[in-house]
Amino acid sequence: MAAPASKRRPRAAPASAASPREQASRERIQQAALRLFALRGYEAASLQMIADEVGLHKSTLFHHYGSKLEIVDDVLTGIIEHILGWVGAVKAQDPPELGAFLSAIDELVDYFADRPEAARLLVVCMTAPQDSELSRAGSAERVIEFYAGLSTWLDRARKTGAIAKVSIRQTIPNLMGLMLMYPATAMDLAALVGEEPFSARARQVRKRELSAMLRGLLEPK
Repeated sequence: MAAPASKRRPRAAPASAASPREQASRERIQQAALRLFALRGYEAASLQMIADEVGLHKSTLFHHYGSKLEIVDDVLTGIIEHILGWVGAVKAQDPPELGAFLSAIDELVDYFADRPEAARLLVVCMTAPQDSELSRAGSAERVIEFYAGLSTWLDRARKTGAIAKVSIRQTIPNLMGLMLMYPATAMDLAALVGEEPFSARARQVRKRELSAMLRGLLEPK
């Protein structure tokens, strides 16, 4: 049963209504929350931990956000907006070309190498149980837009012969796994991937190997 209106914590003002100072504080909160979500997991990272990380009193944190779900929603929105911008550029390719697509993949490699916590949060959100609080983040539903945009490009590329006649339903999860799992787990697997998994050299190697794998998957036979 819903709580009486007088006992509900009011939702904080949207970012669009915030002053430049308030927006800067919100961004600091989002960055701290992203680090903690990646380090401890969404459930274990408390609002008090986030406030301590930013150097705010918990009561001050509530001036910006009414709940932890609101924070993760804003964090996810920023990540997903970037990815959707990337998908939009890929969809705009006319005609679609595999080489241009692989160059665009390089951009995502750099994005997640700079923000491995973002990759981890996306993996956690996409695998969260349907009855979990995290699954209620409205921005998480926008991952469907990514699927739809990438599906559009793959379908056009397949029809024009730019790529092999792959199964689109299988290819999209395969691509997401290739893009996200390395940055999401690299910091925990130093014994396997090395102490500097996101160095300039490591990025070059990853781009080269991803390109080879994707050509093997997508290049017309």
